Amino acid sequence: MEEPISLEAPFEPITFYPSSFTDLEPNVDNDDAQDNVDNDVVEPKAKRRKKRGKKNRDKREKKSVLEIRDENMVSQIGCLPVDHDEDGNKTRFIEPSKWKDIPPETPQEYLLRVRYEAQNMCEQIAVSKDIDPRSFDNNVTQTIDPAFSRYDEFLDDDETTRADPEWIEKCLKTFTHLRNKVQRDRLYYEQNGLDEATLAVKSIIPGEFKHKEWRLFTFGEEVEDDIISRFPSLETEPTERILHNIDDLSVQYLLKKMTYWITEVGDIQRLKFLWIYSLLLALDNPAPAGCAAALSDFSIWLLEIRLSCSDEQLPLLNTLITIIILFFKQGNEDVV
Repeated sequence: MEEPISLEAPFEPITFYPSSFTDLEPNVDNDDAQDNVDNDVVEPKAKRRKKRGKKNRDKREKKSVLEIRDENMVSQIGCLPVDHDEDGNKTRFIEPSKWKDIPPETPQEYLLRVRYEAQNMCEQIAVSKDIDPRSFDNNVTQTIDPAFSRYDEFLDDDETTRADPEWIEKCLKTFTHLRNKVQRDRLYYEQNGLDEATLAVKSIIPGEFKHKEWRLFTFGEEVEDDIISRFPSLETEPTERILHNIDDLSVQYLLKKMTYWITEVGDIQRLKFLWIYSLLLALDNPAPAGCAAALSDFSIWLLEIRLSCSDEQLPLLNTLITIIILFFKQGNEDVV
């Protein structure tokens, strides 16, 4: 039977060797390649054709923005005539100074105004380079980040529940090593396909987005009519092979679901900790918006639980708090 992910395993140096190191030559287009050919070999006709093509390119490059815009306007007028409506009546044109008070009456009149504005817009907009942004500082109202203000009540937590800096550094180092290994393996499997042993695990794990089956498979919990039943014999610890069978979207989905299931029950034990930790190993950083919001909410819940947790729970809580807030930047670092 496959061993679960070990958080204390020794780490080997991580190296990645590309399949080949080929020196890539710069792309050379036909014109540039022709320049490298000896002039005596090029026929006069080819020379003339080349010069003519270069002259046409220069002409196109020298066109002003207004000329290009006018050409576009002509093509639009051909595609969508606006001088007359469908009945052949001439579209009225109001002086631009009166547009504010007189709204367009027909679609043709509206389009006519739009085209008039396009034809008469400035060729380019100039912005002064002498503006000092600091001169406006006194006019800025003070703002408070609502996400960070949620952490204010935890700033004065009992120091005995917080991890010391040395422990935090070791925690992040361990997580980073494991994460690098998992990410490297996932990249390898993505490019080369799963091996037979890893692929065989796919048959025992639930399908995508089947949250009831996943809750029973991972936590051994089943919910019927708001009643949560426990089946310890069905609990499954995370392994690397299981993790490699879960794609990136499913990682995000399960993290959001599992953090909700944990807060719903109101307790976190070693098994649930291992699942959250393992999914965090495979999560993209920075975390996608929906997942980031779920992690931020989960960190608040972890901080609340830490105020009155047992000695066994404290290292689990501090590990997740450290990773979510310091590694994934989802929270106020002052509360760690």
